[in-house]
Amino acid sequence: MMSDSRLSIKQIMEDACGSNSVVAAAPYTIDDIEPIAVVKPSTLDDLSKVMSVANQNYVSVSPWGGGTRHELGNVASRYDTAVDLSM
Repeated sequence: MMSDSRLSIKQIMEDACGSNSVVAAAPYTIDDIEPIAVVKPSTLDDLSKVMSVANQNYVSVSPWGGGTRHELGNVASRYDTAVDLSM
């Protein structure tokens, strides 16, 4: 069962760009941490909405490209939402 904060982050993202744009988190793991929500915005406007509501609700966002090189760099302190930009 998901905690209320996890459910609310997922709901915030669904409200921003539609439930069809929020996908399963499993393939988006970084350092064995799964994001609460994964968003695949289909338009620049959807991406803008996601970033705006994330900022308003203090939700961390990590970009996701092709899924390579995610083991490099510092470990994120939070991984609330992955935004898949691979279109």
